[in-house]
Amino acid sequence: MIMRTLFIIIVLNSSWCFLYSQDTINMIDRLHIKNEFKELEDRIEYLVRKAKIVNETEEIKQFHIFLSNNTLFGIPNYKADKEDYLNGSFLQFLKPNYYDIKPQGLFNKNKKYLQTYAYITDSKGELIATGDARFVSNSRAYKSFLPKNELAKFLFDKKFDFMFSMGILSHYICIKDNNLYVVATTEEGVKMYRWEEFVNCCFDKIVPYWFIEKK
Repeated sequence: MIMRTLFIIIVLNSSWCFLYSQDTINMIDRLHIKNEFKELEDRIEYLVRKAKIVNETEEIKQFHIFLSNNTLFGIPNYKADKEDYLNGSFLQFLKPNYYDIKPQGLFNKNKKYLQTYAYITDSKGELIATGDARFVSNSRAYKSFLPKNELAKFLFDKKFDFMFSMGILSHYICIKDNNLYVVATTEEGVKMYRWEEFVNCCFDKIVPYWFIEKK
């Protein structure tokens, strides 16, 4: 019995270390979407240049918030265990979502692109457009009125490794250097929080409240 308990502890500890190792925290690789992500970036750059938001030679940067599917939410009567989020094990249940887009041309087949919300900036971090694989909107003419410009500049400065939402589009989960953070857009501006602190105080800001057990 003691040996069995010891084995379970070792497995759990190994899983936790594996989860946060330098190789496995890379969500692009874990989700097997490296090529799909490149196709998405190419698609958005094409849309930006087609709309003449930038000239032919102007450099652009893209920052994506993945609209991820947490497959745990599909379990009947699922209630989120805060510990699964504190230790990061929920990451293994994330799956990408896709837009199904019909390209121009009568005989062209539909093409799937990753579902993200993209902030597109110039080389200095100024917001020039927002959008997704379906269409982009020119932000240059309205940027002085857009609070999104502050978030775009924040993303440009921080350069997160991966950023995603599980359904709440004001609080985003970010990964940088093998650490989890929460970034929130508020009336006071963009705020960044340490993961453990935020999960313990504001769990319902990252997991929809109907998946949380009432106490």
